[in-house]
Amino acid sequence: MVESEEWVTSPDSYNKPKEEILKQKRSHVSQYRAAHMQLPLLAATLLKWFPNLGEESEKLGGRLVPYLGPMPVYSGKPFIIPSYPSGQVPMTVAMRRPLFETLVRRLIMNSCKNVRYLPGTVVGLTKDSSASPNAITGVQIHTSEKENISLSATLVVGTSHSVQFFHVLRPNSCQYVIFPDPKLDNRILGLMRRDKNTLDVLVGGWAVTEEISNIDDLKAYLSSLKLHIPLPAWIHKTMDLFQQFEAPMRIEKSRLGISAYIQYHLYDYMPSNFIAVGDSVMTLNPIKALGTSKACVGALVLSGILDKCEPNATDRLPDDFSKRFWKRHAACVGPNWTSNKTDDYKYETTTPSKGDNPKMFNRFQKKFGGWLLELVLKEGYNDVAATASNVQRHLAPPTDLFSPKVLWKIIRYKLFDTPA
Repeated sequence: MVESEEWVTSPDSYNKPKEEILKQKRSHVSQYRAAHMQLPLLAATLLKWFPNLGEESEKLGGRLVPYLGPMPVYSGKPFIIPSYPSGQVPMTVAMRRPLFETLVRRLIMNSCKNVRYLPGTVVGLTKDSSASPNAITGVQIHTSEKENISLSATLVVGTSHSVQFFHVLRPNSCQYVIFPDPKLDNRILGLMRRDKNTLDVLVGGWAVTEEISNIDDLKAYLSSLKLHIPLPAWIHKTMDLFQQFEAPMRIEKSRLGISAYIQYHLYDYMPSNFIAVGDSVMTLNPIKALGTSKACVGALVLSGILDKCEPNATDRLPDDFSKRFWKRHAACVGPNWTSNKTDDYKYETTTPSKGDNPKMFNRFQKKFGGWLLELVLKEGYNDVAATASNVQRHLAPPTDLFSPKVLWKIIRYKLFDTPA
C-alpha cells in the first residue's frame, strides 16, 4: 500500500493511544475530521473479513451498534422505521473517522502479515513489451525520502481521488438526520453520537453561505431551518446545555469538490490488470454518505472475481481481468451517479453536467421517487420502508424497488390511498 503521509505507514500509527491518534493530521484528506456516517454495508463487509471488529472498535472507544431509528427525517417528517427479521438488523460502526481509519489499519496489519505500507506517491505506471501486451508490469513511486523507485506489480488498484491515472444520544450511531424539502430549504442537519462522549453536529447543504464559528451561530442555524415539522424541543435544549456548561467544541469546515464519474468501463484499451475503487472512480455529494460504501462495493467485486481466477496462477491475471471487473463494478455503482444527479438537480444552485437539462433529467425517477417518498413517510408501509432503506444503504440492489410487491403497493396507494 503506497501512502503519501509518512506517519500513517508506521506501526505506531495504529497502536498509539486514542488521544494521540486524534491529534494527527491528514493533509491529503479534506474531510478527515468532518462528521461521517458509516452505512451498514461497511460494517457487514468488515465483519465478514474481521470477526473481531466489535472488540477492536471498543479498544478505541467506539462500538458496533444496530443501524436503527430514529430514521432520517424529511423536512421534519420522520421516515417509518423499517421492520427486520430477527437477527438481521444491519449494524454500523459508531466512531469518528481518525479512529475508524486507525481501526481498519490495525485490523489489516494484525491479520495480513504480507501487507506493508510504503511512504510515497504513485507517479506513473510501467509496461514491458515482453509481457502481456495489455498489462501493467510495475508502478513508479516517489518515496518520502525523495527517491524514485519502481515496483513490479501483478495487480494495480487505485483507491484515492488523486489516483486517477487518466491525465445519537442513545447507543445508536445516528440519532437525528434531516434532509430538506428542496421547495423549502437547501440545508441539512445531523446529530451523531460517536466514540466515548463525543457528539458530531453536521450542518451544511447545497450552496450554503452561513458560517458557523461558535455555539450561538449553531443555535441560530437550527432556528432558521425551514421544515414542514419543527425540530424537536430536545435538540434546542441540548444546545442550551452545551452553552451553559461551556462544553468543548471544535469546528471543522470542509470545502467540497465537484462530483465526477470516470467511466473506465467504456474505455476500449484499459490495462488488463488495472482497477480502481471508491473515490478514484466516482466522487459524489458527500451528504449521502456513500464514500466508504462505494469502496466496499469495489472490494467485494474484486474479491468475487479473484475467487474465480486460476488459484495456481500467482504471477499473472487473466487477460480480461480488468474488463470483467469494470463491467460488474459499473453495474453496481453506476446507478448511484444517476440517482445522486437527480437529487442534486432538485436544487437550482447545482451546476449541471454538460448536455444535461436539470428540469428534464430523469423525469421518471423523480416522479417515482416522489411516490416512494410518500410511502416511506406513511404508517402501514414498513416493508416498503425497509426495502428503500436497504437499497439506500447498498444492502440490496436498486431493482428491489421495482419488484411487483413494491409496485403494487405504490399503485394501490395512489389509486385508493390505503395500504396493500
